Amino acid sequence: MNSNNNKISESTNDTSSAFDIDEVVNLGLSCALEKLRDSYTSKGKLSECESKNFRLALTDMAEDLKDGGINRGLYDYLNQHITGLEKTSYQNKYHNILEYLLKVMKNTICEKLTNERF
Repeated sequence: MNSNNNKISESTNDTSSAFDIDEVVNLGLSCALEKLRDSYTSKGKLSECESKNFRLALTDMAEDLKDGGINRGLYDYLNQHITGLEKTSYQNKYHNILEYLLKVMKNTICEKLTNERF
């Protein structure tokens, strides 16, 4: 695989910067996983098993972001890892948490890209 496929180049005023997509997305994932641990797992809001499933879903989302973006609904990401998860149960118990953690991931990525460009 050509390593240039995972680079984004930005050229401004004779200055060229390249961003390693894997590195930036992995940073976003790490921040989301840290927030999961600190705000939900360690405080007993999610069990260890639930936390593991969230980690797997967030990792899947990160991989999709590297490949161009989130291409499924959030329910589908978590449903892959929680057997028999019903949509109503997901909406009531997990949706807001997963949506927030994805936002943490995306905001971290955006901040990193913004800070590197200027």
